[in-house]
Amino acid sequence: MAITFVIVSPQDQLLYEATFPPVSQTDETAHLREFILFASLDILEQVVWSTRDFYLKAIDRFNDQIIYGLVTASSVRLLLVSDGKSEEAVKNFLQEAYELYVKLALNPFFEPCKPILSTSFHERIQKLGKKYFV
Repeated sequence: MAITFVIVSPQDQLLYEATFPPVSQTDETAHLREFILFASLDILEQVVWSTRDFYLKAIDRFNDQIIYGLVTASSVRLLLVSDGKSEEAVKNFLQEAYELYVKLALNPFFEPCKPILSTSFHERIQKLGKKYFV
């Protein structure tokens, strides 16, 4: 089963999506993983009010899928759906992905709440995925 990582704006717009390992366009479970992630946004909103941490750990479950979350100071949400990978690997991945997002956001040409189309950002996220999940 593939792992899906998304970055969602405070207005619930999908800014970025990656899958580890990369899957073909004919992957039938891709829509299910995306649905699971967006359905967990409501639960994430509740969890945010009960903690002071950015990393929210496992926020939801669907069958054998576990949804992990991290919320930035600007309310951008980083979500990952996994089939039970090591929580330490997930935590490290989300923290390093957050660092990459912050570096991207510091670029003067970065447009907040717009889809992330940077190829270098995508390549770095894919390397993180290989490092922690493949």
